This record gives sequence, structure tokens and C-alpha cells, in this order.
Amino acid sequence: ERELLEKPKGDCFIIPAAPVSRSAHFRAKTSTKSNAHVLVEFGLSLCNLLLTKERCKGHEFEPFLDPFVPVFKNCLQSRHVKLSTLTLQCLHRIFHYDLPSVRENIAEITEIIFEILHKYASAGLGKGDNFDLVLAAFKAMAVVVRDVKYHKIANSQLKTLLLYVEQDLNNNDRQAIAFTLLKAILHRKMMAAEMHAVMRQVSELSVTSELHHVRVQARSVFNQFIMNYPLKKKVDSHIAFYVSQTKYPIQSGRESAIEMIQTFINNFPIPVLVQYSGTFLVTLGAQMVNEEVSECRKMIASCLTDMFKRLPRPDSDSLFDMILVWLEDDKILHRQLAAQVCGLLVTIEKSTFQTRLPALLPVLLRQFERNQSQPGQYVLLKTAEPKDQEKDHHLFQVYQMLLKICSCCPSFLQETKTVQILSEYSQNLLSYPHEWVRLGAAQFLGFTLASLDAAHLSRLLLSKETEEGYLYSAPASGLKSLTLDLCAQLDPSHAKTELAEQVIKNLLFVARVLQSVPKQSEEKTVNLLWLVKCLRRTINAEIIKTPAHVTLRTAVFKWIAAVVSVLEDDAVSSVAHHLLAPLAREMRTADTDAALKQLAKEVSTMLKNKLGIETYTSILAAIEQSADVRKAERKRERAQLAVTDPEQFAQKKIKLNERKKESKKRKMILMKGKGVKVKKRKVVEFDDFELI
Repeated sequence: ERELLEKPKGDCFIIPAAPVSRSAHFRAKTSTKSNAHVLVEFGLSLCNLLLTKERCKGHEFEPFLDPFVPVFKNCLQSRHVKLSTLTLQCLHRIFHYDLPSVRENIAEITEIIFEILHKYASAGLGKGDNFDLVLAAFKAMAVVVRDVKYHKIANSQLKTLLLYVEQDLNNNDRQAIAFTLLKAILHRKMMAAEMHAVMRQVSELSVTSELHHVRVQARSVFNQFIMNYPLKKKVDSHIAFYVSQTKYPIQSGRESAIEMIQTFINNFPIPVLVQYSGTFLVTLGAQMVNEEVSECRKMIASCLTDMFKRLPRPDSDSLFDMILVWLEDDKILHRQLAAQVCGLLVTIEKSTFQTRLPALLPVLLRQFERNQSQPGQYVLLKTAEPKDQEKDHHLFQVYQMLLKICSCCPSFLQETKTVQILSEYSQNLLSYPHEWVRLGAAQFLGFTLASLDAAHLSRLLLSKETEEGYLYSAPASGLKSLTLDLCAQLDPSHAKTELAEQVIKNLLFVARVLQSVPKQSEEKTVNLLWLVKCLRRTINAEIIKTPAHVTLRTAVFKWIAAVVSVLEDDAVSSVAHHLLAPLAREMRTADTDAALKQLAKEVSTMLKNKLGIETYTSILAAIEQSADVRKAERKRERAQLAVTDPEQFAQKKIKLNERKKESKKRKMILMKGKGVKVKKRKVVEFDDFELI
């Protein structure tokens, strides 16, 4: 019994214990296929590299690639995600080859790809191995749809793909995949009931997306859809959508909608464009008037320009009739729109627009009759604060159209009666508060004056005769009124470079007319001396009121240069003293603007060459002497004032010291951190080359 008890008992388990080594550790089971996928992955990587680098390009490699297709099909069913991803990347390249094995296995491969998408293409997937697998599957599927034309995708499979596309369009990380696949579907012109819903989403994305490249992709896809599919009446809804989005609150969305409309205008067949031309004109024109952003306005104008370029002449005539109706409308915004669109039409048709002038000119004259301000001789400039913005914009657009007509249809200026009426309206509008309107009026007067014969007008002025036409009907009073109205634009407090230069160009014509008018004893007689004195008063006003600004002085100096170049020697000599005096002042003053001083030197050189050295030197010496005399007189008057009226003298001295302090503070601020200040001399002497 003791032996039985001491005998070890047997194991109650049926399965024997696993053998152990000497160290009492279990031995792991091994298999020859455990790491086989690593070798397969390496082989697929090599194959993908060769295909990507196009090392197997050419028909001679097709027999070597054909046996790989069944292997790729088997690898697609691997449980290792990395293998499936590499296989799809290889198939993405293999599908471009016309291989017998591909034709045999394409249906099965397509089914496997759909199974992968069904298993892994879940919403919210954005990174990781599964995302790479889905990305490769979509790319491979896109190639199958686009390039493998001998294989037809089933309708159920197409619906599945559209479902995935619609899902991915809402995911910023996968929108590129969706657009690639959708482009492939559109390329094959496949159609399903779900296609319209997907394309509506694409159209909305082209406007609402915050990413520029997404909007560009969406516009490209939608344009491909609307141009390649027979949509019939559904085109109306798509165009209406994009037209309505020109009022989208965000600028990027409006710009995208306008670009899409411009794509339609440039790509639609002519009959289709004619059908929608009226819609585009009305909606885009209204938005161009109401748009606040200049970039959007320019884009809309570009759309209308492209439309007018493509439309045949009979269809443009119908749109022009609409423009004429708008020009006669009671609402000023409609008239503004018509003027702006008509200006676009002028720039496109150029000289052929001449045939439309008989119908346009009577309506054009009525635009000024409605906006006619109270005429006033020798117009004084009013305040530049516009009270009626719509009226300002309307007149500005009318003048822009009128200037384009003058430029593109020069024969229009031969319409004597019409041009005379328009010129008189323009001269009255030189008193208009808004600067743009005054500039347009001055520019139109420039075209009118350029069409007149200065010599003939001068003869009429001397003989006191009259003819029909602007200025011809009243040469003396007309020239005086025009000169004073133009000089009134040269106000130092409101001087703008563009307006000042246009006024100077117009006054050059006046100088050409007045050069043959002799001097008379009366100071206010209209002649060249009177004109030069008017401009000298303008220079003095700028020096007194706004000495820091040089706009008017620059413009007048350019006028002097033009006068010296254009007028005859006798005419220049008669007013040489008054022409040289402002130039001499700027050349001798040290604190003059550098550019203005250089301009004064150049103009004085021209005057010296015109007059001759002796005449020029004598006139300059007289000017210098007169300036020194006036300076001495002012100094003597100040000294006398200290004796006769000490209180007033003290007040002037206090004001002078205050101005010096303020000037010193400004100079210290400007010179801060710029090194040592160099003291400027108040007066500099002419060097020999400037005097001679």
C-alpha cells in the first residue's frame, strides 16, 4: 500500500504536454509561409517601381507583363492590406496595356475592387493603411471606367460609384479622389438617375467651397457635364443657379459663379448662346451696376464682352434695341446700366458701331437734358461732395461711352450740330461736384477741340465772323468762357493730376487760336497774354494755399513747354517774360521739389533755345532784378511796421515764431534716425549753364 501511495499518479488530460527544451522554455511553432507576404510585398514594390518609371513601356514587354495579371488578381484577395494596396497601384498602370489576361480577368478584378470599397470605404476615413487602400482602389477604378473601354460598368456598379463620389465630396481630404472618379465617369458619358443629384452638389461646391483648387475642379467637372450630356430643359435650371449666385455674399463665391458663366459663354454653341444672351445681358448687367467689388465688376464686363464678340450681328441688334429702351427708362440705374453696356459694345464693334449712331444720338442727348445743371458763365468749382451718387455714376458712364465713340468712330465728330450741343453740355458740367464727371467732360471737350481747325477759328475771331459749330458760332465769348471754365478746374485744394493734364491739353488749343490775336490796351481782352496771366494766377494760388503740392505747377510747366514747341517765335517772344517768371522762381528756390525743379530747368532750356541766348539772358536778368526789388520793399515795409504799428509787428513776429516751431518739429520727425541734418540755403544762385 505504501508503494502504491508513493507511485506518481498519471496525467488526467488527454492531450500530452508540449515538449520543452533543456531550459524548460516552449518551442514556438514555425511555418514556411509565415513571412511569405513580405517577399510578395517586395516583389510588388519592384513591379510598381518599374511600371511607375515606365521601364516596361512598349509592345515588346507585353508578353512579360501578361502573366502577372492572374497573380495580381490573387494578391487582391490577400488579408494583408499593404499587399492589396501595392497590387492596386500596379493594376493602375497595367490597365493602360491591352493585355489578353486583363480582358479575361477584368470582370473579376472589378468585382474584387468593389468588395474592397464596400469593406473599407467608410465615412470619416482620412489616414492610415486603409485610407491608402481605398485611395488606390478609387484610382484603379477611375482607370477602368475611363480607359478600359472594352469593359462596361454595370448600372448597379455605376450607382455605387456615384454614391461613393457623393460621400467623398463632403470630405475635404477625399474630394480629389471624388473629382478624379467623376471625371472618368463623365468622360465615358455614363448616365444614371443619381447623376443629377451629384452634379447639383458639384455646382454648389463650385460656389460655396472655401478652397480655390476645389472651386476650380468643381467648375471643370460641371462644365464637362453640361457640355457633353443632353440635358435639354435642365440647362435652364443650371444657368439660373449660377446667375443667382452672382449675388452670393462671399466674394470668392461670386467670382467663381461669374467665371462659370464666362465658361458657358465661351463654350456654348452659337444657337444656345443666342438663346440665353438676353438672360445673361439682363442679369449680369444688373449685377455689374450693383456690385461693390471692382474685381467682380471687371469680370462681369469681361463676360459681356466675350458674349458680344461671339454673337452674330442680327442677334447683337436685338440686344442693342434693349439697351436703347433702358436708356429711355425713368430709373436712373437702368440708364446707367445701358450706358455702361453700350460702352462695351462700342469697344467690340469699333468703327462698325457707326451704323448705330443715328438711333443712339437722340437718346444720348436726352441723357444730358435730364441731368442738365444750371448753366453759368465762367464756372466756379463747387464742393466735391456728391449728393446724388446714382446721378454721378450715370453721367460718368455716359461720358465713358461717349469717349469710346469718339475714339472708335472719329467721323462722329463731324456731326456739327450734335457735337456742339454735347460740347455745351460738357462745358456746363465742368461745374459738376463729382471729379470723375468733370474729367469726362474735359476729355470730351479735348476730342471736340482736336476736331476743330485752330487757324480757321483764329480768323473768325479776328474778323468777328461766325459759323455753325462749337466755338465757331461765338468765337470771342466762347473762347473766353471756355478758358475761364477750364482755369476754374485748376483749384489748388482739389487738384488732381489727370484732370489738370487734360485741362492743360485743352488750353494748348486755346493758345494756338490766340497766338495771332494782337495785344490791346484793355487787360481783359482775350489774347495770349491774358491766357498766360490766368495760368500764372493759378501757380501763385498753389504756392500760397498748398505750397507742398506741385500738381498745378507741374501741369502749367508742361503747358509752357508745349506752347514753346507749338507756337511761333513772335508769339512766344510776346509773352516770354510771363512764361519765364514762374520757371525762374522754382529754379532759384532751394526747397523746391526736385522733380519740379528739374522740369523747370528743362522747360527754361527749351525757352532759351526758342528765344536765343541774348533775349533769354536779358529777360531772366529783369526777372531777377524785379524779384530782388520786391524782396527789398517787403523788408523795408516790415521795418517801417515796427515803428508805425508795433502791436501788429509783434503779432506777426509771434505767428512767425510759431510757424517756425511747428516746421522744426515736423523736420525733426522726418529727420529722426537719418543722420545729421544739413541746413538748406534759402536762395541759390544760377550757374552759368542755367543762365545761358
